[in-house]
Amino acid sequence: MSNTIYDINYSTLATKMLPPDKRFSKTIAFLNALVTPLQWKRDLILGTYRSGSNSSIWLNSTTYAKYDQVIYNRAVYSSLQAGNLNNVPTNTAYWEQIQTVYIGIQERLQYTPTKLTLEYALNKWFQTTFRQPPLTSDIYFTVNPILLNVFVVGGTESISSNISQGNTTQFIVNGYSFSAFYNLVINVPTALITSPAPTTAQAQAIIGSVVNQFIAAGINYTITPY
Repeated sequence: MSNTIYDINYSTLATKMLPPDKRFSKTIAFLNALVTPLQWKRDLILGTYRSGSNSSIWLNSTTYAKYDQVIYNRAVYSSLQAGNLNNVPTNTAYWEQIQTVYIGIQERLQYTPTKLTLEYALNKWFQTTFRQPPLTSDIYFTVNPILLNVFVVGGTESISSNISQGNTTQFIVNGYSFSAFYNLVINVPTALITSPAPTTAQAQAIIGSVVNQFIAAGINYTITPY
């Protein structure tokens, strides 16, 4: 018996559900014929949902057979027809979307807002190149230091300015205006800004929708093409 729905083999399950004295070859073959569509749908949907898809990126110059899978704008599509040529995967007459994201849920659950991990995640998500430091990835972060020259009162001593009887580490003032500050800059290739959507604002919204799933609350960032 399988541990989870992601590991189900319906053929094996059907055989095990039969009483031992009823496991005749013809009976097993008949049950296998009945559960084959279930196995096909499980493999189509749950397999790539958990483990991700290794399909090729869709090309309009390639002819696809029925059930061939492709990646288009980071989603996974399955061909509905044989001889499928020059039909964009969003055309529902020729393609069925089976995953909205080609990266499996097992991998996405491991993404964290740490700089290196999130750089890897974004490059994987948008199919650009991640490089281990000291090399620079296609999408990379610039962390801005927090520059404050006024007295800071925090929730704990470690994040508060120092004060003594006659001195403090920063100026104490009655009022202070803080300008907008970005904790980090997400640097992305110009081609990526113009590729996911027709306008810069729409492209930045798409990138931001991914970043916001993983980044810590209270962190301000800006997306800058280069």
